[in-house]
Amino acid sequence: PGLSAALDAIRSGKAEALIVKHADRLARDSDLAGHFRVTVKEAGGRLVVIEEAKNDPIRMAVDKMLAELERIRGSQRMKTWNAERKARGLSAGPPPFGMRHDAEGRLEPDPATAGTVSRILRLRGEGASLRAIAEALNADHVPGPTSAPWNPMTVSGVVRRAGQSPA
Repeated sequence: PGLSAALDAIRSGKAEALIVKHADRLARDSDLAGHFRVTVKEAGGRLVVIEEAKNDPIRMAVDKMLAELERIRGSQRMKTWNAERKARGLSAGPPPFGMRHDAEGRLEPDPATAGTVSRILRLRGEGASLRAIAEALNADHVPGPTSAPWNPMTVSGVVRRAGQSPA
């Protein structure tokens, strides 16, 4: 959102430049950073990278390479962390709707949302479409997994996790 607002300010003439301290604050991926540089230029502005202003081209290339390497290492760390949790029978993210983490970090049914899960499964068992179920939940202001309204894909996930076929 911040980058979008900055580009809008440049396009509207309210700003002339986008200033970042270091190139990896713009984007860790060098291709994406290059895209942003072109986008700022096409919007009529210029990109000022404070750390590049005092460095030579070789240093800038090394900094870009290091940012890209850190992005790759971060991805590798997350894959390792996820694999370790999975091997121990633990989930790697927030619990899906209808579930919660127990004291050991394993998934268990969430009593607070059990009524909604039961309603979804009952309606589905009666032949209601995923869209109809989502519309019914939204009409009754039933809180969903996020602040967004219920949608067919969210309902499908609840049905699938319960072992039913969403199709």
